[in-house]
Amino acid sequence: MKRMSLRKVSLSLIPVFGLVLLVPSLQARPKLSPKQQQAVTEAVGTLTSFSTLREGLASTLEGQEEVTIEDFRRVCAPIGQQVRAWAEEKGYQAKQVSTRYRNPNNKASEEEARELAWLKANPNLKMQARPGQIKVNEEMISGVHLYVPIRVASSCLHCHGAQDSRPEFVRQNYPEDKAHGFKTGDLRGMYSVFIKD
Repeated sequence: MKRMSLRKVSLSLIPVFGLVLLVPSLQARPKLSPKQQQAVTEAVGTLTSFSTLREGLASTLEGQEEVTIEDFRRVCAPIGQQVRAWAEEKGYQAKQVSTRYRNPNNKASEEEARELAWLKANPNLKMQARPGQIKVNEEMISGVHLYVPIRVASSCLHCHGAQDSRPEFVRQNYPEDKAHGFKTGDLRGMYSVFIKD
């Protein structure tokens, strides 16, 4: 039996033996084409390797008392650079987003916030993908929206743990910082990718 990815619950009125019952009706997400599925599989593999690299780089901070801006440039910045380079090479649109962002440029859109909530409510999901469209230069482009969770590793807590223990450079450079208070394994954000057909 095939499992469907269920997303929306709406209520339906169903007449039964003269009574009208109000019952939830489930709507499945549209399926991906084989070509879209292949692109999603490859993209998830690449994004997973970026997360593994992030965790490996962050692990070099373990045992370190103070994290500096130089550590940030060595550990975190390369991931964003690699995501952008990969997306440009593939012709994709990709970014790292969160509802609890540090940099306002990483603020999730309303749609991305809904997907983050879905990933948070379903922690075993490794990704979420669905066909869709985006507007580019007044033209509607078809493709696949892909969302892959970014989870907090223990070494990420230097900068994303307790608010009071954030490094000085974070407190100074990001006075409106929302990216703290996480625990190991928490959903920190996600990669948001649009794969053009």
